Amino acid sequence: MAVQVWIGEKPEHPNERRAIVALANGLDRLDGLYLILANFSVGGRNIDLVLIKQDAIFIVELKQCDGKIFGDVNGPWFVESANGERKRLNPGRKNPYNQVISYYYSLINFLNEHRTQFLSPQKATSVDFRTCKRLVVIAPTIQEGSQVETDWKVELKGLDELPAYLVTERSSEIDLSEEEMLAIPELLHCTRWNEVNSLLAGVLPRWDAIDSPFAEQAAAPAAAQVLYRYVDAQGRILLVSSERSTGPAARLRGRRARASDRLPSTRSPSTRYLAPRRRCSGSCESISGDLSKHALGATRNSPKGSRQGCSDPHF
Repeated sequence: MAVQVWIGEKPEHPNERRAIVALANGLDRLDGLYLILANFSVGGRNIDLVLIKQDAIFIVELKQCDGKIFGDVNGPWFVESANGERKRLNPGRKNPYNQVISYYYSLINFLNEHRTQFLSPQKATSVDFRTCKRLVVIAPTIQEGSQVETDWKVELKGLDELPAYLVTERSSEIDLSEEEMLAIPELLHCTRWNEVNSLLAGVLPRWDAIDSPFAEQAAAPAAAQVLYRYVDAQGRILLVSSERSTGPAARLRGRRARASDRLPSTRSPSTRYLAPRRRCSGSCESISGDLSKHALGATRNSPKGSRQGCSDPHF
């Protein structure tokens, strides 16, 4: 695998998760190993992203901005919306430039203190972590008309141009083996983000599945067969086993299953129509009974939204 994603904690905001997945997708097409370390703490600071490759380390402050960006080294940064309204980035905190500078010192101090734990004696004296690169990255892109002034210490990039930048940039003072690279997230107490790594490995079929509880179910080893409920274009309730949910089931012409849709089957794994999922005031007495015939008859023969012998909706 060309990319591995590690996290201290799972990013809270969907925009951050999507940005990390998009970056991993871009890097996965490249040769060599790339590590993405996201949302972890070091030296009392919570760092958005660190990207590690064989000959460079990049420290990143990631910002999601839907508008033009304005700012400089010392002053506040602003985002201007399409209607001209400006809002301050990081109100009450350092601007992105100064944030990534503080991340830089926290991380290189940690790496220098622990260098003998993951570098050979020869490399421990030659690798210079002061050459780690510092970036502010705007997701999804830096809009035309943005005006940000930085200096040589920090680069400003859009997320869309980041993979190409990572390929071309390197440091003559950093040369890490894969084993040494993989030791760094371990020392930082990061863990592999299995959902994203499963997406990269082709276990899951859709990149946007990372925002769905379905991704966690599909990425985990299946202890037993689980049936997922789908509604097709004709309004039928279909059951699809977890073994098929990453293939044709993912392309059914209805909505995707939700975690709340996951129910134990009331019949054999070959059942095609889902039994009512709760007690109703009609003839349905219990969800534990074999009620799939009732649901089947209502779906095929009754007007949409109705059930034979039952006035309550089942789904």
